[in-house]
Amino acid sequence: MESPASPSWEPYFWNFEEECLPISKLRARQAEAWEKCLEQVLKTPFYQKKLKQFHPSQNILQHIEDIPFTTKQDLRDHYPYGLLQVPLEKIVETHASSGSSGQATLVAYSKQDLEIWTDLIARGLTASGIRPGQIIHNAYGYGLFTGGLGFQYGAQRIGAIVNPISNTELEKQIRLIQELGSQVLLCTPSCAMSLAATALKMGLKPHQLGLKVGIFGGESYTPEFQRKLEEIWNIKAWNTYGLSEIIGPGVAYECPHGEGIHLNEDHFYPEVVDFATGQSLSEDRMGELVLSAITKEAMPLLRYRTGDRVKISYAPCSCGRKLARLTEIGGRFQDYFSIGFKKFHPYEIERILFKNKEVGGNYQIEVSKNANQALTIKVELMPGLSTQAFECYFQETENKITEDLHHYGIESFTLDWRAFGELPLYLGKAKRVLFK
Repeated sequence: MESPASPSWEPYFWNFEEECLPISKLRARQAEAWEKCLEQVLKTPFYQKKLKQFHPSQNILQHIEDIPFTTKQDLRDHYPYGLLQVPLEKIVETHASSGSSGQATLVAYSKQDLEIWTDLIARGLTASGIRPGQIIHNAYGYGLFTGGLGFQYGAQRIGAIVNPISNTELEKQIRLIQELGSQVLLCTPSCAMSLAATALKMGLKPHQLGLKVGIFGGESYTPEFQRKLEEIWNIKAWNTYGLSEIIGPGVAYECPHGEGIHLNEDHFYPEVVDFATGQSLSEDRMGELVLSAITKEAMPLLRYRTGDRVKISYAPCSCGRKLARLTEIGGRFQDYFSIGFKKFHPYEIERILFKNKEVGGNYQIEVSKNANQALTIKVELMPGLSTQAFECYFQETENKITEDLHHYGIESFTLDWRAFGELPLYLGKAKRVLFK
């Protein structure tokens, strides 16, 4: 079926023809893009060397696994302009990572790249119900971070009104939401929780501030966390996915059917591989997402290892899109932490915590560096619940969390209950695991 399940979904398409390409046309478009991309990247010594042994037959899509991976270290080693595939005078914009975990990485955009980026973000925003004239509170970071400007470009193309709030102090943001009549909140999920806590401290109720929609990304979070944001703000919350090395936000977006995050695979060719071996995995198995930016002009990357834990499905969505769907985005592989000889992931702990109705807000996992490696999980309660009342009446919830953590393999820990908003507040990404 080449059309959505119901005509009522048509307003949720920015470009119905492009987003709902039949599989045969999608694969043909990918093959054509791959051929053009390979011709483009061979202009650089880096890919000339990397692809020296790559000689595909006519069906290039059957030989993608023969191409060596590109990694973040490659970008660091060739910083800043070593991976450009166009002359410097064709570059109209650059962004970069923070460099917090090592040498910064640069990403560059030609005019054509910005056009594609803008259009892809317009796809995702439209799927989330964003329409001309709506007032958007954009609290994603501007400057070298891709989030702020990327979402601004896409929202403006739709015709929405963008207030470029960026990393403005939290109390001021709450006042601006009120004063400007904001309807849509764009920020990280941690920032959205921090804004809710700030509103309560100001004597305001988050669900009465007039927001209708929240589009949250920039860090991993669980579906359970997403539902908490909906409950606290009384909004519809949408997930979004992107990374600066590929293009920024706009890599994948959620549709109203809630069957996963649609990946714009007409521009970003996806694979899922085993993190340890690099071998391809079948559908619905958790592995590392590998992306190839096959339509990017200035700096396309081939088989880029994102480091993100995902599950993927290639089955068509009920909405009519044939694009691959990320059915789970489970954080980064580098976020695993060790207790003794066992490794654990904050994403899995978050799922255990937030499936309980009393749990809400932010959380922190403290790992002691002493010989006992004691683990403390600080977790906030939903607004209106006091820690005293929780200790008196909700022993069953603590028992259930304890049981689930034991089942996950965490045997010794302390649950440290906090009131909503008591833990550190964030303007951007949260620091979930602390080593003491």
